Amino acid sequence: MDYFVYKMYFKTPIHVGNGTLANSENIIMADTIFSALCCEAGNQKNINSIVDMAKNRKFIISDAMPFVEDELYIPKPMAMIKTESEGNSILKKAFKKLKYIPVSNINTYMEGNINPLEQNQKMKLLGKSGIRTMSSSVNEEKIKTGDMLPFQVGIYNFSEKSGLYFFAGFESDNEKQFFEKLFLSVSYSGIGGKRSSGFGKFDFIVEDIPQNIKECIGVCKKQFITLSVSMAQQNELEKALENANYLLVKRSGFIFSETYAETMRKKKDFYCFKSGSYFTNAFQGDVFDVSGSGTHKVYRYAIPLFMEVD
Repeated sequence: MDYFVYKMYFKTPIHVGNGTLANSENIIMADTIFSALCCEAGNQKNINSIVDMAKNRKFIISDAMPFVEDELYIPKPMAMIKTESEGNSILKKAFKKLKYIPVSNINTYMEGNINPLEQNQKMKLLGKSGIRTMSSSVNEEKIKTGDMLPFQVGIYNFSEKSGLYFFAGFESDNEKQFFEKLFLSVSYSGIGGKRSSGFGKFDFIVEDIPQNIKECIGVCKKQFITLSVSMAQQNELEKALENANYLLVKRSGFIFSETYAETMRKKKDFYCFKSGSYFTNAFQGDVFDVSGSGTHKVYRYAIPLFMEVD
């Protein structure tokens, strides 16, 4: 499988829900990217093609993670390691706050020698959180009478030379071309929440994967982390959890389909391993059906993209 780096440069703020409308994350999980691709594929009547490609491992994606200028960041591995912060309360707090580390510093991190204060300071260059006051009506009379009150939406604005990137692997150039056609459509319509308000639009570029990452991406021999939200199939779960260190994240949300039901419906709640979770036994994962009583299936992408860590 050939891997590439997709860098997203946002032209507008993004809103990525984290449970409250007034806040926004600054990363986009792999299942959200896949859902956006499915929406575009559905519009082009290609929904079965993108799902089959994923299920048959003809392509694979990671979460969309931060980059600052030329530095790519990955989730802090959840491996149990001894660090320089032992006994130092300031470093300990900084280490706990640390969410992402430069991929070039992965060995330093695993040796317990990374400086969390320095890395947290660098991540401030990524961008800034904010709040946008909005109303779902342009009728001033309704706003005055309280029939349509303004509400606040959490947003994130990326710095000029920063944004999000993800790894994508393809079995052949045919899958890559099909993927990029859909992803180009996503860039125009936007990704994340409140797209109808203009949020989440971006340009993207494709780069070859750096050599130091190429050697360990998609590798799961000894100890490795997942770079995407993922979940093992039922028959894989017990073995996957052996010697693992992980966090679970609840994934939910509404179904954006005009044909699924007459009223807005929610996807079934689904729990995934958070990106950065540490494993010593690999698993395949799957694209899971999270639909309910609607007219068609709704999918949750939960296939791991592993990265070997020493």
